[in-house]
Amino acid sequence: IFIGILIGNLLALKVDGIHHIITLVLFVLISLVMGIPELSVVILLICIFSALLDEVGHELISNLTENKFLNYFFEYRCAMKVAIFLLAVCGVFNIFFFVLFILFEFAYLVAGSISENGLFKKSRI
Repeated sequence: IFIGILIGNLLALKVDGIHHIITLVLFVLISLVMGIPELSVVILLICIFSALLDEVGHELISNLTENKFLNYFFEYRCAMKVAIFLLAVCGVFNIFFFVLFILFEFAYLVAGSISENGLFKKSRI
């Protein structure tokens, strides 16, 4: 899942911050130490496509339509969530992986909210 997200972000040219670079380096280091995980090309392509769709849709959809559903869907990057859910329902992943993925996404939103509200910003003296 996360390798698909990383490749999707690379293709969307969204690896544009130090946090993305650190994640890329950590993925490479973990793969070197632990070995490259056994990957299904089809599942990896589904994850890459849904991550790419999320990134491109997030940037473009609000400029293209006023449709509230589509704007919400791409604002919260739901393509990957739907893809992981469908893969879990089809038995590719245990449903527990979907639950963990949603919890990860929730933590990501909380961290973003905390960051936007200035709790992690350096104080100005």
